[in-house]
Amino acid sequence: MTSEPMLLDPEVEELLREVAADPDSTLLRVPRGKAVRALYEQRPIASSQRSTLSIPEREIMRVRRLEIAWLLRQACLRMLIEGIHTRAFVSPFVGPGERLVLLDPSELATRCHAAAEAPATDGANTTGLTLLSAVVATPHGSAPSIVDLAAAAHRLHPSADSRILASQDLALRSSPRSALAILRTVLAAPMPERTGVAAWSAVGLAYLALERRDWAHAAYVEASKLDPLRPGPWMDRLTLAIQLGFEADALQAANHLDEVLAANDPVVDWYVGSRLNRRLASDWAPTPAGLRLTASLHDELGPVGRRVCSVFA
Repeated sequence: MTSEPMLLDPEVEELLREVAADPDSTLLRVPRGKAVRALYEQRPIASSQRSTLSIPEREIMRVRRLEIAWLLRQACLRMLIEGIHTRAFVSPFVGPGERLVLLDPSELATRCHAAAEAPATDGANTTGLTLLSAVVATPHGSAPSIVDLAAAAHRLHPSADSRILASQDLALRSSPRSALAILRTVLAAPMPERTGVAAWSAVGLAYLALERRDWAHAAYVEASKLDPLRPGPWMDRLTLAIQLGFEADALQAANHLDEVLAANDPVVDWYVGSRLNRRLASDWAPTPAGLRLTASLHDELGPVGRRVCSVFA
């Protein structure tokens, strides 16, 4: 599946331009240092501020709130999957050979600083995701982070998705405990299986940042049980079971992967490549138990299991 361009409704684009050009706009500009706190809210924060909102801001809240919240979450997802420091950790695949449909990379907020300062009539730099980021960015400030964009989406429409996206960024930016605190609020409520897989996978990512392989493995076990056809958690479960010396669980995960994947599936290519790149970057190294178990299980693993475990070679 290929990326799709982001086509803003002309009315939405004009509303966002007006808000971005207003230095006093507070609808989506979460003060620095307060973005994480905003993610704990259970109802739209902006709903309590409507009397102080400008006409374009009130229009967003009245008829465009859900649409713009979704677009902001799409911006977060794109940044996680394409970001230099995050792309080796966040998979672009949702199933065997099935890529996420993402917004066009050319629409990313590469020049949101300029967009935030541009006149409302100058549309050169204020299209698509650049325009969204300009709405979130503090005037004359730095480009908004994934957490900032997720918090802005959450202000419009609180959701588990915005919390999970922010938690992935926090886990990868040396704030794994903050990520876990947010994820506990997600896991405390009923949720669809898709959301549960994403939440437990983010928990695993946070525990890996804390160097707790055992707890990370337990999180990926939970994620894998929720969706047998989502290969990412199963591959993480396999490699962590190998690292921890859990032979029975490693074989279970490897056998399952051979049932649902082909060894040349693009998702396997991405996983192996990302783990090798992380190893080269000294993000991880095989444990002695992992090296021993990989060698002893080699003849028992199927094609997919052997490919995934090639990262230990």
